[in-house]
Amino acid sequence: MLNEDEIAVLTAVYYACHGSTKANVSIHMIQKKIPKEARYVIRTWKVLKRLERKGLIWFHYGRRANGGRTIGITKEGIKLLKEKNLI
Repeated sequence: MLNEDEIAVLTAVYYACHGSTKANVSIHMIQKKIPKEARYVIRTWKVLKRLERKGLIWFHYGRRANGGRTIGITKEGIKLLKEKNLI
């Protein structure tokens, strides 16, 4: 269902939001949580858009800072990570 890039970004979103479904963080915070070796290989925005289409994360459109978008994790995303024993 999910490839390794999507799993890495989803776990990064989880840890950036501290496991909260109500928190939303910027792309910069998510990229800090991805391991340094993988950070330069993964195209984070494309992966985030795919995860949003699958309903595992959500975008909050706000001010112009951070490109006008911040990201949060949904209950389905947390449930999927728990099923895979990643958190």
